[in-house]
Order: sequence, then C-alpha cells, then structure tokens
Amino acid sequence: MRPFSLLLSAMGMSSPLPIADLVFSEEPARAPATAPTVMQTSRFCLMEVQPVSRMAAKITEMNDLLSMKLQFLCNQIPLLSDSSNPGLRLADGKQMANSASTRFNQVMYILYIGNKNYSSWSLRPWVLLEAMGIEFEERLECFEEAGSFDKFRAFSPSGMVPCLVDDGTVVWDSLAICEYLAERHTGAWPEEPERRALARSFAAEMHSGFSSLREICPMNCAINVELSEITPPLQKDIDRIEEIFAGGLERFGGPYLVGDCFSIADAFYCPVAIRIRSYQLPVSDRALGYVNSLLDLPAMRRWDQAAIAESWREEHHEKEAAAVGRIILDRRSP
Repeated sequence: MRPFSLLLSAMGMSSPLPIADLVFSEEPARAPATAPTVMQTSRFCLMEVQPVSRMAAKITEMNDLLSMKLQFLCNQIPLLSDSSNPGLRLADGKQMANSASTRFNQVMYILYIGNKNYSSWSLRPWVLLEAMGIEFEERLECFEEAGSFDKFRAFSPSGMVPCLVDDGTVVWDSLAICEYLAERHTGAWPEEPERRALARSFAAEMHSGFSSLREICPMNCAINVELSEITPPLQKDIDRIEEIFAGGLERFGGPYLVGDCFSIADAFYCPVAIRIRSYQLPVSDRALGYVNSLLDLPAMRRWDQAAIAESWREEHHEKEAAAVGRIILDRRSP
C-alpha cells in the first residue's frame, strides 16, 4: 500500500481522490481561485491539484514526507492488528483487533481493580477493555480483612473498586466507567437504537438489581459449591436472568445478548456466568450455552486463570461462599 493510502487507513479514512492527484501540505491551505476539495486531518491538509504530469517532483517529495509521518504515527498508536489478540466482533458491527481506540494521545488508561477471584464489579470494565483491545494498565489492590475503604480512597473517591484514571480524569463505578469508554471508543454499544436501548436496559438492571444472587452466591472463581437450598428470592433472580437471556438471544439470534456482537451488556453478565458455574445454578440449556460462550472468551479465561493463581485469600469472602453450601471443588493450590 502506498504511504499516503496507508496513512489514511491508519486514521480510519479513505481518500476521495487518486493518490496521483494529491499533494501534502503541513500548513492550512489558502483558498485557491477555483475551490478545491480540501480535507483536513489533525495538522495534515490534503488538496486537489493539477494532473500528476505537472507535479511529479512534488509527489516524490510528498511520498518521502508521508513515509516519515506514517512512521511517527505508528509509534504513537497501538497496532491495528495482532494475531495474538484477534479481538471480538463488537456492537457497532466492526471487527475490533488489538486497537479499538481512536485515541492518539500517549496517556494509557489505569484501571484499579480488586482481587480477581472475588471482585465481580472489577471484572465488568476489565473484560470490556480486553474485548475491545484497548490498552490499559491494570493495578490490582487486594481487599483487606479489616476493610479496604481507606486504602482504596487513595485512588477512588468512593473508596471502592473499580476505578478508572484517564490522565486527569477519575471515573468510578463499573457502569460509569463503561459509559465513559463508550464515549471514546466505537463498538461498546450497538449503533442501532433498538438494540442499544435493550443492551442498556440489560446492563442497568444487572447493575442495580439481583440482590439475592449477590448475597447468596458471592463471586468466587476458584470453587464449585453445592447449595444447601435455592431460596424463593434466589429462584426469582434466576428466573429473571433466564428471561433476559432468552429474550435477547431469541430476538436477535445470538450468540450475544443483542446479536452477533459483544457489548457492555455482555460484559455485565460475565460475573453472572461465573456465579452460575460456581454455584451450579439451574438454568436452561440455551442459557447455559450463552454462559459457556462467555466463559470461553479469551479475556475471561485469562481472568479465571489469574483468579485461581492468586495466593492471597480474604477470609470474609471465603466464609460467605462456605456458608451457603458445601464446597465440592477448589481449583486453587493448597
């Protein structure tokens, strides 16, 4: 690919003119006598000019300069593809590779999370960032036996995790973080209004509801528990989750909640998938298929493996899980 075309491709653009009919200029263009086609991208300005037969020297100079500019640009942004991280098909219908970002600044997000074995809230933005191929720095802060509020207040105004830091901007709460990312990167929500509305409803309901599921089945990636009983409030939550899964999958055809694209809605139900597995909750075959598709995501496998490998255990979280039934499997080393 010629340097100019490659540059436009890296910026997510295409040229309306043949390469031979374009001249590169670093300065803003002055209006010529006959109005040319002008296209400005950042500090670059591209103008339609006379046929190439009159501009051969300029085009040669342009190609050399563009090659240098392209090398500079490639050093500033993540690679557009990486076979080791092929990415997912996301909610705007685009195949997102290693960089789903339109950010050109060099400041990387910092995401503060709690223990991967326990922190369902931290998993939501983490798996979204991973699925979208957005580069970020992970900072894991372990929960403390005596409480973590003061410790977490050092970086999070709420004293809770997760918390995202973007240069001078601090965003806390999992839904707020995901919405913040959606404003800056394509693909987090579906473009189609109906799908987007339903995806937002699914995510918001999980964010604010299902208290019995949270209380009786706290997230613990490493164990399998045989519940002593499924209480009516827990069964009510399970039934509602079944309705959400069935409604989204039947309406849009799957494999994700609003179609063939991973979105924030799916990120919010990744912790539910872990709970269904850990506590062997009774769900339909179709719901279980969706659960398994989430658990099989490369990002989810990485989270799960890291959770199992954590050597530190927090007594309160461990007691919560043991109190609701019999632990029949613990995948951690003794």
